[in-house]
Order: sequence, then structure tokens, then C-alpha cells
Amino acid sequence: MAMKMSLTTNKKPKYIFLTDTHATDNNLDLQVSVWKQAIDLCIKLDVKTILHGGDFVTARKAQSLEVLEHLVWVKNSIINSGLNLIGIAGNHDKTDQESIFSYPKLLNDESFRIIDNYENIKLDNFTISFLPYFPETGSYKDKYKKMSNEAILNKSEKNILLTHIGVNGGLAHENATSNKEVPADMFVEYDLVLIGHYHNRNKIECDIDTDIWYVGSAAPKDFGEDNRKGFTIIYDDCSIEFVDAKFPKFRTVNIEQSEINDSFIEELKKDISENKTNIRVIIDGDESELKALKKEIFSEIGVKKVKLNSNDVSLINKLDKVEFVNLDKSTLRSEYKKFCVSCEIDPKLGLEYI
Repeated sequence: MAMKMSLTTNKKPKYIFLTDTHATDNNLDLQVSVWKQAIDLCIKLDVKTILHGGDFVTARKAQSLEVLEHLVWVKNSIINSGLNLIGIAGNHDKTDQESIFSYPKLLNDESFRIIDNYENIKLDNFTISFLPYFPETGSYKDKYKKMSNEAILNKSEKNILLTHIGVNGGLAHENATSNKEVPADMFVEYDLVLIGHYHNRNKIECDIDTDIWYVGSAAPKDFGEDNRKGFTIIYDDCSIEFVDAKFPKFRTVNIEQSEINDSFIEELKKDISENKTNIRVIIDGDESELKALKKEIFSEIGVKKVKLNSNDVSLINKLDKVEFVNLDKSTLRSEYKKFCVSCEIDPKLGLEYI
């Protein structure tokens, strides 16, 4: 596990925080690996409590038996290791975004607690506030106000907020819909805010003294995310430290069409076979040049995606025949909608960025 441990000796790790694990039928082996790494990190650092920032699962409408069994395995693995978990629900954990009911809450007990509404918990020298996902333009702000008022935050101690929400400045994207997100300065009562929801690690800069972080998901799910994923150590002085998890990386390779040769293909094949890397190849050339390539050389070695200039060309398999599918903006939107339907994801937000 790649990690950079603190050189400071007078502070002690208290909690391990992870978020957006997103269990699906297709990633359960990775899920098991990530949770084992989190548990091993707790044991190594003598930490007893795992904190989770929401989105245990991906599908909102219903969970398969395999995913539900996986959640039971997570709970049992944590408890059998002498640990406990306190978490919140993310937007993917609910069928109704304004509801307090969520899938992981079904497993609630003393050692595996999912906060359903909001709660302020006194832990060690911290007050930790837990606020699950509720719609940014819905009840979230009201719940935050009630929660922070009830917390009776002591400025002589450290106050931490764990939440799952869209915050202004959380997306480094020119089309970020800031009017549909909550303002960062609303968190002024807290010393540290750790947020789930957006999957890339990012510190939000604002005009208050609060440290506000999107800590990033536990592992990447596609080429749209970076590989800076894993766990966050929370120390007893309220400082944090990021620890990288082990997982198959996503790698984009840019190459001129004329440079594609046997050596290049072998290099990709080796990376995929030895490191389980997810490879995307972006080829600089025109469509006629691409058609001259043997399409099977990419799919046979496990390349996940090929992109030609500004047009996506995705590898698909129809009746055992590999084909290229050109995706212009219109087709991309259509394919994205189909993907969201298959994953039971609301496509509305994603379409705003296409």
C-alpha cells in the first residue's frame, strides 16, 4: 500500500475515513480488496473506528442479492476485526433522495451505525457531525442548520463535519453548476469538513478558516477519474493524511497512428496482463487511417477504449465481431442515457457536462 506516514510523533491516528465505495455486481472483487485494505490500515495504526462518507452502493432502485451479501460481508469483516463503523447515506444509497431510509441502514447495530437523518457525536476530543445526502436545492440546508445549532460546538475543541453533497468549488470544471450546489462558507462552524459525492480529491478554497476536502472515492470507476484514491487518516489534532489504496489503475495512452507497431501493442498487453491496468488509447489520425488498423489487436489484449481525435470510437462486440462505433456529441448523449438506465443513475447532472 502506497502511503506517506507523518513524521510527527506527538499526534495519534484516531479514525480512517473512506467514501464512495459504490458496490455493484461488476466490482465486488475490487470492493473486497478495498475494504480489506481499510481494515488492515486500521489494525496497523491501532485505529478502532472506520468512518464512511456515503454511497456504499451504486444502483438506486434495487440491490442484487450479491451486493446485499457483500454489505453483510463488510459489516461482519469490520466487527470480526474488533472494529466499528459509523457512516452516512449517499445519494446512491437511497431510492428517495429526501428520505432518511437507505440500503446500508438495514444493517444497523451498535458496531455498524448508519446515520439516517443527522447526528452530532462526541468522540474523544472531537464533536463529529454526520449529515447524509439530501438534495442541495431541497432539505439539505435546513437539516444542516438544525444540526449545527444542536451541536453546541465548543471552539476549545475540534469540530468535524462528515457529509455527502455537492459544494461550490468541488468540481474543477468550466461547466460546474454552482447554482445547484451549496456554498462552502456555510460550513464556517467547523474546523474540518470531509465530503463524499465527487470522486476526485480536491481541497475547496474559500474565505473561511475551515479545511474543506473532497477526499475522493476509495477507487476509480472509469477514465473520467484520476488514480489518487484511497483512505484518509484523521489524527487527534484534527489534521489529516491521505493513503493511496491498491487497485487497477486507469491509464490513457496518446499515440500517432503511424507509431502503432508490435512493440507498442506488446507494451500495452504487458501492462494489462501484469498490472490489470485499464487502458484507453487515443490515436492521432483520421478515420480512414483508423479503418486500416486491425481492430482485433486492441480488443484481444484487453484495451477498454479507443478514441480517435475528437470522436470517441468505442470497442464493442456484436456476435463475436469487433467493431468501432463513432460517438459524436449527439450519440454520446444517447449512449450516456442508456448507460444511466442500465445502472439506474439519474442522467440529468451528467448531461449538463456533455
